[in-house]
Amino acid sequence: MPLFAKLTNADGERLRDELARQYRIIRGEYALRLFLVAVAYGLCSHYVWPAVMVAFFCVELVGEFVSQRLLRGLDPIRSPGRYLAFLFSLVPMEAAVISAAGMV
Repeated sequence: MPLFAKLTNADGERLRDELARQYRIIRGEYALRLFLVAVAYGLCSHYVWPAVMVAFFCVELVGEFVSQRLLRGLDPIRSPGRYLAFLFSLVPMEAAVISAAGMV
């Protein structure tokens, strides 16, 4: 069963426009977001072994790079596999953040 079987052309266009808008916003805040995430991991490293926090931050960096590359010019209707890859690229990043907070 296709992932977007019930979307009309107008819905697909709105989805593409929304993803393009999100990419522009996320790309514009890239350095600040990574800095703030690094600060959060730094604070967590005061309570948990710092090497674990460095590993989580590396997961975050790789995930950011991969998800940004997949999000650029993404058209979920034409490439649903790429869209799913984008969604799954977010899971390890979120797991790292949640794990860091849970260990404190």
